[in-house]
Amino acid sequence: MRGGGGQEGGQAIGPRGARQRDEELPRLGCLAAPPIGLDVIFTEAQKFHPTALWLSRAMLAGMISLAFYLYAQNSLTLLEAVILVVTLAPISVLLEISTLTVEISTDSIKMNYFPFSRKKFLWADVKAASVVDYGFVGGWGLRLGTKYGAVYNSRGTHGLFLTLNSGQKCVIGTQQPDALRAALLAHGKITS
Repeated sequence: MRGGGGQEGGQAIGPRGARQRDEELPRLGCLAAPPIGLDVIFTEAQKFHPTALWLSRAMLAGMISLAFYLYAQNSLTLLEAVILVVTLAPISVLLEISTLTVEISTDSIKMNYFPFSRKKFLWADVKAASVVDYGFVGGWGLRLGTKYGAVYNSRGTHGLFLTLNSGQKCVIGTQQPDALRAALLAHGKITS
């Protein structure tokens, strides 16, 4: 997200509708977001923390080395070594390709946690919304059964907490809690 709003011809619409030049916009360190329309008030794309990605890669390399070392020592057959590597490799690949993209417009909240989940919530179906610090919920990714309901996050401890009219609860993680809160306040989606 740049400046909290939509983009149009090298300018952005800020949270209160004021036009800002690209040079004036803060660089927030998120992935490039898809093009957005004027009704979009916030967008963000997140990936897992680089440290988690490097640890995943190191663990995969270590497991490959261990599997083939054990094969060389005749502790594993070649088939067993290949099965070990093939069953562990998808975890590393999933961490690499996972992206949490959030697009909040004046009428809905769209969340795409590629390749796991895609959700759309209409504001008309939202009973309450707030930006919260949910703390540690057992790790990153999709967490079920927390006091916040389902938690979709890629890192950090802040997110948009939604309570739906149906009673369902969920949190969608964000790395920009202040910008998210400001955009939602400016458009009357939350009160504090």
